[in-house]
Amino acid sequence: MSSRPRLCTLASTLVLAFADGACSSQQSDGPSAASAGAAGQTSTGSAGNAAGAAGKASAGSSGSSGSASSATAGSSGGGTSGASGAAGNAGGAQAGAAGASGNSGSGGSSGNSGSGGNSGTAGKGGSGGTAGKGGKAGTGGTGGAPASDTVVGLWGIAAWDALSATDKQTVKTARSFFLHQSVGGDLEDGAEAIGYKFEWVASGSVGLAPGLNGGLFNSSNGNYTGKCTEFGQMAVANAATARVAIMKFGYADVVDGTLAAAQAAYAAAVMQVKTSGVRVLHVTPPLVYDAPGDNAPKLQMRQWMLATYAGDIVFDLEDVESTHPTTGARCERGGSWEICDAVRSTVACPSQNQGIDAPSGQGHLCQKQSERLTRAFLYAIFRAAK
Repeated sequence: MSSRPRLCTLASTLVLAFADGACSSQQSDGPSAASAGAAGQTSTGSAGNAAGAAGKASAGSSGSSGSASSATAGSSGGGTSGASGAAGNAGGAQAGAAGASGNSGSGGSSGNSGSGGNSGTAGKGGSGGTAGKGGKAGTGGTGGAPASDTVVGLWGIAAWDALSATDKQTVKTARSFFLHQSVGGDLEDGAEAIGYKFEWVASGSVGLAPGLNGGLFNSSNGNYTGKCTEFGQMAVANAATARVAIMKFGYADVVDGTLAAAQAAYAAAVMQVKTSGVRVLHVTPPLVYDAPGDNAPKLQMRQWMLATYAGDIVFDLEDVESTHPTTGARCERGGSWEICDAVRSTVACPSQNQGIDAPSGQGHLCQKQSERLTRAFLYAIFRAAK
């Protein structure tokens, strides 16, 4: 196969530098603090109408039920996010019997410590008690698998490293193709550096090599309709041999004013790919630096992908590139995530083939970081190909 050509496109004019600071911890989107049957204040009443014991359990700890004569059922608490992203719930007691302590939730909404994302384990009911309600699933925690491990974010790096050599070989045998522009090239460069080369394939080609294949869209950045059309057509053309189809939007494809239309075009292409019998690995759109206005619709596209394709594997590029590689903090500005300055291409760590990003705007991956983050991408491909 010939070497893959490179294309660096500045797809949109990126502005709106805000003074909010570059990297700050992600704010949790979990539910409010759990109320559980911790042995708190009890009150008793006559004729069996006394309220059951009630208290407030801190997130992630299991509360023990209080007992009272002829107590009414205790209510189960909702999950909450904390520094560990865990949430605990307890079952309430009925008929005066002491409720058993609830199991602590295995997760809540995303927390900075990285456990975020697993749905809470249901609380165990007491004698005659009602099972506690599980904690709300987190979305894209900064570590640990989220509620559904089909969303491969930063945790996919460790998951890839933990795979056996036989499992890793899957990505070299199961045929996949990846259509993209420059940030996709950064991911390919990182993969090749750690021994997993994408063979160059032009958009529309028929006859894929075993394993990883990748190439550029013919459609320019901003032409999301053309990209989606190419994606669907290439899957159909290679349906006899392809196992996984992957596409990545560019900076300019998902911006204010294009979000709904890009979603519709993508949904139609995904339907076409799946109808052909090829699996789809979804990729959340790349973020840019220092331009919250451009990142907000990209985050909305991410949420739409996670909700619309909950049963499919999704590579959460937005999660991995907006998490600081040293501190684990979420990099954001003006209320929107952005690619961390420590992740993007700079003088200190340039992209292998895309050059050095401007001081503001763009979001190419520095080679060192692409080698680290692409392991999560490879894990997502492995999962999609299984």
